[in-house]
Amino acid sequence: APRFPQATYTVEVPEDLPVGALVLQLLAEDPDEGTNGQVSYYLGNESLGTFQVEPGSGRIRSAQGLDRE
Repeated sequence: APRFPQATYTVEVPEDLPVGALVLQLLAEDPDEGTNGQVSYYLGNESLGTFQVEPGSGRIRSAQGLDRE
């Protein structure tokens, strides 16, 4: 099973962050060999389209403006 170096991540995202800006870089390792050791990342429904993750790299980016009003 994939392992992350920490159990949780906390990120402060400024409201004026441009769309497409990098928010967080995830990195998990899986000790399995071959395709079983490949890690793919995804976000659950909680992100509501606000963020997107690159499945192969773990980069999380803003997907829309973050107007909090």
